[in-house]
Amino acid sequence: VLIGGKRLRPLLTFLMGQFFDLDLDDCELPARAIEQVHAASLSHDDVVDNASTRRGKPSINVVASNKKAVLAGDFNISTDTRTIGLIKRQLKNVFKDELRSTFNMKIKTPFVKKLHFFNDGDITSFSKAVVDMIFVSEDIKVVRHYQPKVDISDHYPLAATLEI
Repeated sequence: VLIGGKRLRPLLTFLMGQFFDLDLDDCELPARAIEQVHAASLSHDDVVDNASTRRGKPSINVVASNKKAVLAGDFNISTDTRTIGLIKRQLKNVFKDELRSTFNMKIKTPFVKKLHFFNDGDITSFSKAVVDMIFVSEDIKVVRHYQPKVDISDHYPLAATLEI
């Protein structure tokens, strides 16, 4: 965030708030949380992709180390942080504890094996490391939710039908 970027996600959060005639103060926490989760994903992606730069500057895994970059990403999505903790209290996770991972290991494993600090025994742990989430307000009814097993990415998508 400090080295630039478009900050498009928070902007869209405030624009949606304006569209639905919400008090923009109520949009600040979701906007911060979205940016924080995005920062975590960038930190993790730089490690997995073995990136050396991000936006023309050295990436966190180069400046610190791969392990510290992963820890920084994990911290950004921890419920122990103020922003994520507050969001978790206000929203419900559609998939709750149903998913152990959203990684498509058929596609992800070759990339993970290239990382010099992972060994074959770590692949199983890595496959459980990330679960994508869909959060909704308590007043939104979740009609259906599922995880299609389609090989289009290194993550399986999440899908939900919501009734507003």
